[in-house]
Amino acid sequence: MIFVVGGGTKGSGEDTSAFAYITVNYPSGSTCTATKGTKTLTASGSVGTWVFLVPEAGSWIISCTDGFKSASSTVSITTEGQNEKIALSYRTYLVQDGEVVFDLVPTRGTITSNYNDSGTASWDPGSYVALLKATLDVTTFSKIVLNVTAGLSWHGGQTPGVGCSNENVTINSSSAVVSQYYAYAFLNSSSGSISEATHEVDISEVSDTKTIWISLSYGSASLSRPYVRIRNWYLE
Repeated sequence: MIFVVGGGTKGSGEDTSAFAYITVNYPSGSTCTATKGTKTLTASGSVGTWVFLVPEAGSWIISCTDGFKSASSTVSITTEGQNEKIALSYRTYLVQDGEVVFDLVPTRGTITSNYNDSGTASWDPGSYVALLKATLDVTTFSKIVLNVTAGLSWHGGQTPGVGCSNENVTINSSSAVVSQYYAYAFLNSSSGSISEATHEVDISEVSDTKTIWISLSYGSASLSRPYVRIRNWYLE
């Protein structure tokens, strides 16, 4: 069987016969490969879709690269004629394993990497309503992912939250309403503690340069100063 996918009948290192098939969707313009031990198959072209004709069973590492960006996934092939499908996408990290790796701008307070050797970044805006912001082109991304381990904030407006807005985003100092947001997710359901959780925001319909943000607020004298601990924060 010969597949005509991605502009050719077979990729580099592939035979036209196959033990199994792995269909890969990956970012256009990237180089995509399938590797097992010393065997490497390479997709022909870089249009973003390819069917690898896998010659044998085993664990195949499917990878794509584009400059400094890379993504990979492992596919287990056990049965002749098996047909697997996967999708690869690149991530841009703002915070990775507690380290700030992007230009983050707090409207109040400071952001600290690996706070107290905790493996999390910490943002403490003091007794204020505030945003922690990053500005970048979101066209190729479909979602924001934020993994927090702990925090505290008053609940109101779009706070405490994670979201996407225009570059000139602001937050109202009394209502905690974020201006011109496209999408956001709350980090808690009521004033008080922010529990450990992973939050996702769909930005698949948003394009061009936008601001990604986290919002926190003080709210009242009875609530301790707001803060949030961030393990990972990225777009993919």
